[in-house]
Amino acid sequence: MKLITLSLFIFSTLRFANRLDLEKYIKLSIKNNPAFAEVDVDKEALDYIVDQGLPSREFTLSLRSENGYNADSDDNTTSTSAALSKSVIESGTDFTISHSRVTRPDTRENVTEIRLEQSLYKKDFGQNVRLKKSSLLTQKDFKELESEEAREKLFSQILKTYLELSKAYRDFKLAKALENEAIKLEKNVASKAKQRVATSTDLKRAKLLVLLRKEEVLEKETTYKTLKNQIEENLSYDFTSFVESDSEKLIKQLTTLYRAQEQPSWASTRSFKIAQLRDKFNANEATLLAREDSPDVSFIIGYNKDDSSRFSTSIERSETVVGLKLEVPIGDTQARANYQAAKLNHLKSNIQSRKDALEFSRQKTVLLNNLKQAQGQLSVNQSKVKLTADIVMEEERRFSIGRLDLDTLIELKSDYASYRAALEQSKLIYGMILIDWLELADNLSVEGLL
Repeated sequence: MKLITLSLFIFSTLRFANRLDLEKYIKLSIKNNPAFAEVDVDKEALDYIVDQGLPSREFTLSLRSENGYNADSDDNTTSTSAALSKSVIESGTDFTISHSRVTRPDTRENVTEIRLEQSLYKKDFGQNVRLKKSSLLTQKDFKELESEEAREKLFSQILKTYLELSKAYRDFKLAKALENEAIKLEKNVASKAKQRVATSTDLKRAKLLVLLRKEEVLEKETTYKTLKNQIEENLSYDFTSFVESDSEKLIKQLTTLYRAQEQPSWASTRSFKIAQLRDKFNANEATLLAREDSPDVSFIIGYNKDDSSRFSTSIERSETVVGLKLEVPIGDTQARANYQAAKLNHLKSNIQSRKDALEFSRQKTVLLNNLKQAQGQLSVNQSKVKLTADIVMEEERRFSIGRLDLDTLIELKSDYASYRAALEQSKLIYGMILIDWLELADNLSVEGLL
């Protein structure tokens, strides 16, 4: 007895070890779907977008050594130099300190220079850099929102696939149930035929119904197993059983989320925020590129020290340097083209925002209408199945006592099968529309369903 109990326990454990429920399906989909991993990697890369777009803050050390050889004499030249520079991007200031030494016959040059250069327009005491940083932070913000949008879309797709799997499974089960009912009817008719209550034609009709039901089983089984195999590959998980009730649970959860939220407005959506941030980014980029094609004036202050000797004469001299530097781009077609392209991008982002707003309004109207229709159709199909089930039960009783012909009963059972299939289809459509609505409202999340 203990051995039997243990065997049953082991069998039960093995049976449910590879059972696929909704929670496991969602977790495995997120874990093993490379599309989710790609979204996560792209989002992580956004942490570096600001530093990538700004000038380097690091010190730059430059070392150089040259030797010159005279083919006509031994009057060779040696030149060495070292320079250390740094750009202070917050203030738009460039700092450089350099030292050079040149040795020639009868000449030794030893010069140290310190320079501080401050742009008065393009870098504008760091204003351009600050604007660029703000632009990059804006870009990071809307890219992060786009990442959330992409993740929600992927989640929407895997939920729809789950509903499709559930429907395929229920269709297969329904086909098997209808086949069993047809087999029972055939046996009943065969019994009546023996008693000469039913004709041989009636028996042939019953056998034909069994064949039709077997054909439907083959079709539904193929559909289910094909989808099952695809999902197993996506999940990297083979499951032997499926929790049918979880699809009903999912639809109830989706319905609860739908009823709990207010109708979304365009201004409350993630897409609206993305459009606003993208427009701001494009405006900033156009402003920055406009300055690239403009003259620049820089203030220079520095210090020179010359400790050299030329023709046996020592020179020791130091001086303070003050000056201005003017840079005027002449015929910079690339900068001009970049600016014009940036202006067009800004214009395009405005147009796209208006298009997105109109598309949101259209989708909202369509989904609300479709949702109302789906709810009504689901209710109608539920009532049709219930009424037809009662009618079939009563008509089977009449058939058993010979008060109903077989053709009428078969037709009634076929209607019942069609109504049950239509009910499953209406559940699927209703669930799909709920998913689309919650996605539109940015209210579809893993946390909300698990």
